[in-house]
Amino acid sequence: MNSDLADDFVVPAGYAWVVRWIDVDGAYFNGPGPANSFRVSFYADNDGFPGNQVYATFALSWEQNGSTFRVYICYGNDICFYLYPGRYWVEIQAHMTATCCGEWGWTDRTVTSLNPAVWRNPSGFFGACTNWSRRGATCALDPSAPDQVYRIYASVTYAPTPTPTLTPQPTPTPSEAPCAGFPKPDCNSTVFTQLTAFYVYVSGFVGSLPPPSVFTVNGIPADTVSGGGSTLEFFFNVSPVMPGQNTMDIPPGAFTCSNSGRPFEGLHCTFTYQPPTPTPRVAPTARVRPTPPPRR
Repeated sequence: MNSDLADDFVVPAGYAWVVRWIDVDGAYFNGPGPANSFRVSFYADNDGFPGNQVYATFALSWEQNGSTFRVYICYGNDICFYLYPGRYWVEIQAHMTATCCGEWGWTDRTVTSLNPAVWRNPSGFFGACTNWSRRGATCALDPSAPDQVYRIYASVTYAPTPTPTLTPQPTPTPSEAPCAGFPKPDCNSTVFTQLTAFYVYVSGFVGSLPPPSVFTVNGIPADTVSGGGSTLEFFFNVSPVMPGQNTMDIPPGAFTCSNSGRPFEGLHCTFTYQPPTPTPRVAPTARVRPTPPPRR
C-alpha cells in the first residue's frame, strides 16, 4: 500500500533556506491513528516532476492541532541542510500500522500553485500510477483539487545564485566516494515499538534495487524493498524485533553505488527494543458497610 505524494515550491533567487518545520494539513482515516513517525523528503525538479532526492529525514518530532500536523525537521540554530534557489518537490509521508491505526491522508487543495501535485504507488497495489504522475488528472485521485495544503517555515539567508562553471569536474575515486549506509533506527539507539519498516540512507546513488533479503534483522531477511536513489526502504510482514538488543546487517558488496562504481561497504550495527511497561491496575478499595445497631 506504500505510496508517495509530492508538491512543488520555489526558493527565490538570491536566498537559501534552512527548513525548520512544515505545517501540513491532513487527517487519519480507516482508523484513529496516530502515525508511528513522519518522513519528509525533498527532490530536485526534473522537467515538472520530482527528480533526484536531495534530502530526506524522519521528523525530529511532530504535533497535531486539529487537522494541522506540525512536522519538525531542524531545531534551533542547527544547519541541517540548505535549499538553494530553484524549484523543489516536497513529500510528507506518514508511517502507519494499518491494522491498529489506519492511514493518513494529505489534504488536497483546489487552487493550483506551480505544477499540480504528483503521486505514485510503486507496488501497483492500487492499480494505477506506479511512477510519478499527476495525482488528479492522470491518477484520478480527487481531480477537482489538484494540489496540496501545506506551509514551509525556514530560516532564510542570502545566497547569490552561483555562476555555472564549464570546468569539467573529476570523477570521484573510490577513496573519495565511499559507498556506505546509515540506518534508521540509528545504530545504538533505543526504540519503543516493534518496527516493521527500516531505512538505509546510502552515501551515493543505488542504480537498481537490491533483493530485500540483503537486509536482515536478527538474521531474518526483509520481505520487500522499495525506494531508490540514496534511500532504501526495507519492510517485514511480521516484525523481527525482539526485546533487548537487536542487530541490523547488509553484507559487503550487496549492491553498487552507481555514482562511484564502488561496492557497498557493508552494514552491521545494533539497536535496543524496550517494550512499554504496563501500568499496574490497582484493586478498588472495598467499601465497609456499618453494622446496624441491634434491634430492641
